[in-house]
Amino acid sequence: MKKNNLLRQIFAAIILLLPLAAGLLLWERLPERMAIHWNIYGEPDGWAGRAVAVLLLPLVLLLLQGLSQLLSRREEGRTAAALRLWIIPVLSLVCGAVTYCPVFFPEMKPDGLMPLLLGLLFAILGNFLPKLPRSRTLGIKIKWTLESDENWYATHRFTGWLWSAGGMLMIFCALLPKKLLPAALLPLVLAMILLPVLYSWRYSRRKAQ
Repeated sequence: MKKNNLLRQIFAAIILLLPLAAGLLLWERLPERMAIHWNIYGEPDGWAGRAVAVLLLPLVLLLLQGLSQLLSRREEGRTAAALRLWIIPVLSLVCGAVTYCPVFFPEMKPDGLMPLLLGLLFAILGNFLPKLPRSRTLGIKIKWTLESDENWYATHRFTGWLWSAGGMLMIFCALLPKKLLPAALLPLVLAMILLPVLYSWRYSRRKAQ
């Protein structure tokens, strides 16, 4: 089991570092300064040198991945372990795609790419959430879910459905003109954050009656 876990961690680290490897392979074709941050309209508003853009984020994420695995608890179960293991590598791939795609495919602006990638990420997370055991490190960690297994699982089933549906809507938002994106995405993201809290509170009140 320990050997298999080590192999999974090594494989996850390799996936995490793929954007760094791609940047090194394409080094000569990358501009000296690259956009590393965009505003809500998909317009670049933060720049960095090529070395920072290629190396910094993957190495920081690799450090976070290592710390996450060191702090992980065995009692969280397989689903939590899988989510903990893969969420940072997936984030690294998303950030790498957002950084490199506009360089080589100018028609792929971040205003369309970000909703697509975030939508896929939320849809994937939505499928994991209903299987998470109660934990103080992963999941919807609020007062009512942490007090009751029943509330925890009910809230995470609801949130799993909500995030899967919200992720699909985000993907469709990628087709919208960039001026309409904030008006479409902001209410969607707020709903995906606030509705699980409201659901958990109402579930707790209903059980207390």
